Amino acid sequence: MTSVGGLGIALFTISFAAVALIYSWKVAAPVMPFLYSNARVQARSKVLIPDSQWSTLSESRSLQDLIGALRETSYADALDKVENIREFHIEIEKGFVETVEELKRMTPDSINPLFDAYLMFWGAKMLKAVYRAKFTGQEIESLLLFPVGDITDTLLKHLEDAKTLADVRVIMEGTPYSPVFKESYTSLEAFEVALDNFVLGEFVRRATEIKTFDGKHIVALINTKFDIQNLLVLLKLEARHAPRETRKEYLIKNNTELFRRADELVYAKSVKGLVEKCVGTGFEQPLAAALEKYERDSSLSHFEHELCKFYKNIATNMERYHVQGPFPLFSYMVKKEIEMKNLMAVSKGVDTGMPPEAIMELII
Repeated sequence: MTSVGGLGIALFTISFAAVALIYSWKVAAPVMPFLYSNARVQARSKVLIPDSQWSTLSESRSLQDLIGALRETSYADALDKVENIREFHIEIEKGFVETVEELKRMTPDSINPLFDAYLMFWGAKMLKAVYRAKFTGQEIESLLLFPVGDITDTLLKHLEDAKTLADVRVIMEGTPYSPVFKESYTSLEAFEVALDNFVLGEFVRRATEIKTFDGKHIVALINTKFDIQNLLVLLKLEARHAPRETRKEYLIKNNTELFRRADELVYAKSVKGLVEKCVGTGFEQPLAAALEKYERDSSLSHFEHELCKFYKNIATNMERYHVQGPFPLFSYMVKKEIEMKNLMAVSKGVDTGMPPEAIMELII
């Protein structure tokens, strides 16, 4: 009996260990291809500009003084030959795109389509600049354009040389963006909303098709970004007293609680009324904080500031529960983008002679 009992215990132990091993493998398998990129991102996160350094940067006396203060950061090489504020901003944006492309190169090929879709958000910015110039009959500033993902130097050259919007449509045939250019638009805003809807749709579609680990959480993070964009659009339209029946046309159609309330939100009768209608969407706290400041000076910038802080906090909090796999890569890009926004705000403040304390109020 003793030997039989011992054998039973041994078999149970082996079975339990096998089940545990299988379970552990199922848990670990989806994130194992990302171990290298996760380690790299963790190392990079440690060299993001710390909160303590923004005060020092805000005290810079000139743009060149600011560039000097950034000499020990990852921005040093990119800013080495910058001479004015516009070049500063362009180089910072280029650096961000290069960061995304580098992250793509260090991740498994299976997730590359999602990085390509993410780059389309920045490619859309280039296309908006081109379309705006052709729509208004103005010259395109070459400085503003740089290659992003599928938008190559050659494609940009063709777009610059295009004479009309009809030429642009022909040039964009065969590119991932071609569906947007097959339509005609009566306003710049209509084109930009159509383009934003398209690139968001592409991101969601690719995340779904390739069945990305933690894909729904990554999509939720990106949807939050577009929710914020929609809120800022609604706030601006309300402040301008734009016709309520047309406001929904300017919104990104993402699948969130906020957009599902769009028919109600567009009929808010004041900025405060719009904030009140957002109760239950998850944005109550940042909107309430911004409203309190807005009621003192009527500046809508408070809303963008508070909502961006909220977005950064969401990415940081979600990262605590998704420490391995593709999610940390995307949360890092959110934090890097926020850092870029802060650098642009500081550089603009320094360049225009704002006092340090006023610049610090702009830091997200």
